[in-house]
Parts: sequence; structure tokens; C-alpha cells
Amino acid sequence: MLPAILIRSVTLIDRQRLKREALVRSVERVSVAVRAANYRDQKAAIKLIRRCCRDMTGDLSGCFRVSILTAGTGPDVGGPANSFEQTQDFRVSFDAAA
Repeated sequence: MLPAILIRSVTLIDRQRLKREALVRSVERVSVAVRAANYRDQKAAIKLIRRCCRDMTGDLSGCFRVSILTAGTGPDVGGPANSFEQTQDFRVSFDAAA
């Protein structure tokens, strides 16, 4: 079994300004869950995800001033069929069209 990865939005908060502007600053908490056949693969997947995503900045997919920061690693838990699971959270802030 290859490691499975699930990406989900936990919260999304838009900055509320009194004057409507073309771009809105948003902050989203994103959780990346890993399920693997063994503990070593679980840890390797979490390490790779952290390395690829953390401290990224720039423009991405129609959003501007994107910033990705780590926001905590979840506990090791046992998954179905004796699998190994863990989550990594990220704080993603960005400007997008209103």
C-alpha cells in the first residue's frame, strides 16, 4: 500500500475591511493527513510534505502574496487495517480577488 494523502481546509478567514477592495487577504488552516502501511513510510511522507510546503512564498494559482507556514504536527494514530496515520497543519495566507 502506498502512502495516501488527504488535503482538507479546516478554517478560512477573510479580512473584513470597511472599504471594499479588489483583493481580499485571507488566512486558511490546511490539514494534510497521511496514511501509510508502516511507521517509517508515515514519517517519511510527513517529512517530505513539511519540506515541500513550509516557508513557501509568492504567487500561486491566481492568488497573490501567498505565504505557507507550518502550524503543528498531529499525533501518531492507528488507522484502519493496521495502517499508520498522522497530520501536518499549515497556515496559508493569500490575497485573492474579491
